[in-house]
Amino acid sequence: MIEGVEDDLFNLARKTGHAPETAREHFEAFAAAIRWHEPFILALGGLHLTLWLLFVGTRRRPTPQGALFLVLTALVAAAERLNTVGARHWRRFATQNYFDEHGVFAAAMYAGPMLALGFVMLFNFIRLAAGLLIEVKKEQIERELRAKKKKQEKTTKGEETAAPSLATKKEQ
Repeated sequence: MIEGVEDDLFNLARKTGHAPETAREHFEAFAAAIRWHEPFILALGGLHLTLWLLFVGTRRRPTPQGALFLVLTALVAAAERLNTVGARHWRRFATQNYFDEHGVFAAAMYAGPMLALGFVMLFNFIRLAAGLLIEVKKEQIERELRAKKKKQEKTTKGEETAAPSLATKKEQ
């Protein structure tokens, strides 16, 4: 099923004399098994780059960010199905089968970067919401201060107009 990746991993294990044991060795073996100049891999990288650029371009606007987040969520949700379709038709777009039954490639190279972007977007939503909350609270406080000032001005004007009328009544 994943003949090309398996062959590359076995070749790497034979060259080094041992199979990967540490997390770093597993990562290096995974990275060595991928043909980075393959059009499919470049297109996948382009997709991730495009999504990140869209995020950066819309980071201060909640509506496009929300739409991008929904698209991102749908793409991540489709990862398992895409892995299954990729396993069946890999010869049409890749030189080796990256799609194993456990979805390691799909998780690491497709869904993983999208999930990372999704978490960054969630933090951005929280930042935007906090900024909006501060803005609304400032406006509320300013409105209350204006109303209080207006009430004081009315009270002061009422005292000024009431004081002369008392003085005129005493004179009479």
